[in-house]
Amino acid sequence: MATKRIIIIINKTWEASAILGAFRSPYNGKVSAKPLEWAPGKPYPTLQDHNSAGSSYHFCLAFGTTLVELWCLADFADTSDSGVKCGIVPKIISAGSIPDLIIAAGTAASQDSKRNGNVVVGGRTFIHDPGFNPVPPAPNWPTETAGLMDHILESGFEWSRLAAGATKDIVLRFILPQANAGCPQVIIDKDQVSVGDVNVTDPSQYPEGDARALAACRKADPQVKIGSIDTTLALVRALVRNIPFIFVSGISNQLGQFASEVQPFPFSQNCAASQNIGVTLAWLLPLLV
Repeated sequence: MATKRIIIIINKTWEASAILGAFRSPYNGKVSAKPLEWAPGKPYPTLQDHNSAGSSYHFCLAFGTTLVELWCLADFADTSDSGVKCGIVPKIISAGSIPDLIIAAGTAASQDSKRNGNVVVGGRTFIHDPGFNPVPPAPNWPTETAGLMDHILESGFEWSRLAAGATKDIVLRFILPQANAGCPQVIIDKDQVSVGDVNVTDPSQYPEGDARALAACRKADPQVKIGSIDTTLALVRALVRNIPFIFVSGISNQLGQFASEVQPFPFSQNCAASQNIGVTLAWLLPLLV
């Protein structure tokens, strides 16, 4: 049987560090972040260094004949430049066989109150350029990506595989951030949309840029279920649109409250949201493989 390939793409190294921490957690009953087994009689795999590309955050997990690779965009370039990210993602995809699934994971904002520390798992995405910055030059802003602006993209993933998600085991292991923490919750819903406020390079642009992106998304689909908004997850989808996809968003702040909720507590807000992403991935991966 050919080895299947699942790729998890993470934006920042500080997100990757906390996510990987969940997979490194030793098993000690309910103290552990991950399950004891990924299938009956099969121990949960150990995280292995997969540093073939000189990446400090390139690791893998072998679930039988499936290889799960974890990559971090900031290993290549620690930037908020969407154009640079567009040049990195294809390098990751081309480092092996065509993936069977892409998972984009990272911290994000929520338009709902009391969501900080929650995790949203969804499949639909939407990218919008609010127009603050010049369009990145080709080839780092592919014509086909620009053509996907302001359209909701579907997942292509068979969601019945997550129907039995162990949400109780997941939320029991969540850590809540300091600012505006909600009740521990993981939302798994194929119709949830990750909105991408792309080509935004400065946090001061987030409030207005996010508002414009959300308005454009609602215009595209007035009944849309918006799960989260950030600058990267939906952009990844636009770059891998022919491969099945899901996103995993760790909510770090309310919409428009980055300055009041993340900036005063940058470690706790981001680390809690990222650690909760790691726990969610650790429990969902056995269902995906």
